[in-house]
Amino acid sequence: MTLRLEVEHLEVRYGDLIGVADVSLRVEEGHIVALLGSNGAGKTTTLNAIAGLVRPSAGTIRWRGEEIGGMPAYAIVPKGLALSPEGWRLFVNQTVEQNLRLGATALRDKSRIPQLLDRVFGIFPRLAERRRQSASTLSGGERQMLALGRALMSEPKLLLLDEPSLGLAPAVLETLYDTLWKLHQEGLTLLLAEQTVPLALDIADYGYVLQTGRTVLEGNLPPCRVYVAPSSPASAASSSCPSPPEGKRCPYRSSVIANDACPSCSCTVLSGSSTPPSASRLMHQLA
Repeated sequence: MTLRLEVEHLEVRYGDLIGVADVSLRVEEGHIVALLGSNGAGKTTTLNAIAGLVRPSAGTIRWRGEEIGGMPAYAIVPKGLALSPEGWRLFVNQTVEQNLRLGATALRDKSRIPQLLDRVFGIFPRLAERRRQSASTLSGGERQMLALGRALMSEPKLLLLDEPSLGLAPAVLETLYDTLWKLHQEGLTLLLAEQTVPLALDIADYGYVLQTGRTVLEGNLPPCRVYVAPSSPASAASSSCPSPPEGKRCPYRSSVIANDACPSCSCTVLSGSSTPPSASRLMHQLA
């Protein structure tokens, strides 16, 4: 498998303060990797260092075998990496379309911009409806769509997402994560920094846990981690997981029905909780 991104012993300092002390991770082509940890663990600093927004003090960041640590962001984006930052960081006095076009600044072939706009508007129809509106008029969910759409305008091979669930309503989160999964199915590789562990593990196949700026835990995540079924006991009794192929997510997510294994694909379930066992273990490590 082609190695896409490799970070080894990353250290980032802000003067005398240490933002990241020792982070190592790998992201393979075609995977979704979750970067987990509490607030202040170093997730944002790690992504910012990869994206070229902060300079590493030590360690290496290699993309497709090339050292990119210390390169500025404008030199990294054309290489196929894009960051959708925490808090969106939109140009709120610009329109939705203008924000999206700014995301395509690094493109060498500007003739592709209309096609890319159509793609983003197809993924997020709400943005198409508001393309002439100021970004300041958007809701939180719409701003997250715009931040993600702006990152997609540079046609990244690896998309870095920093806390995409922050401040969003549950219904919006469900739509957002379904969109991320569809993008992955189209071939996009994702590195996802997230505090909400169950959300990240719902789509990720490998995870790293950061604590006080260090990588403290990592491991594979099974492809179908939670067997859930409709809320009705009668329908739940007759339901079964469709045993999705490797890399597919289990589509039943409304409620978990038993302390047992899925009858079709042997994924473990938890009664009364949508949090998979792997997430429970990781959250225990974070406590």
